[in-house]
Amino acid sequence: MIARRATRCQRFPGPGGAASRPQSAKAPPCSPRPGAAPGGAGGVREKRGLAYAVSSDLNILADTGLLEIHAAVDPGRVDELLSVVRGECAALAAGGVTRDELRHVREHLRGLLLLGAESTENRMVRLAKNHMLFGRHIPLSETAAKVAAIPLDAVNEAARSLLNPARAVVGVLGQHIEPSWLEGAPS
Repeated sequence: MIARRATRCQRFPGPGGAASRPQSAKAPPCSPRPGAAPGGAGGVREKRGLAYAVSSDLNILADTGLLEIHAAVDPGRVDELLSVVRGECAALAAGGVTRDELRHVREHLRGLLLLGAESTENRMVRLAKNHMLFGRHIPLSETAAKVAAIPLDAVNEAARSLLNPARAVVGVLGQHIEPSWLEGAPS
């Protein structure tokens, strides 16, 4: 029941699609760690029991983008959740992505890419996005090769740029909102 839960979303404005910037300024593809907000679902859900649901999404449009981190949490634990998520984002921004994590994310993204090709709806959405954002069809093999070629330093640079706390926006839904929950990020 919404009245008994606080749902929190932190957003970081991100880069848009290829059409929005010159070739030399293109950022590498960036995706949250698989299946979760920074730090993994285990950091918020399994290790700390903070949220019954946690996720992240990367939405890229032609001229802008948005990294969203969502968590549904008991209102009494919002301060703790905010501290953990902000800490994980700060760690990532400070170069916290390891080679092993990058390898894992590459494997995860390749699996998602290939499994997604089995869905008619996913293929349709992929074709539409490719044409809207890049003006052409991009074969799965080309996308997989680009993901495999992303260097660790480019991932860490993208994290530094995207996870800047001064750019973060916090939104909280619930019966009671504490003003302190919104501190530390413009709303």
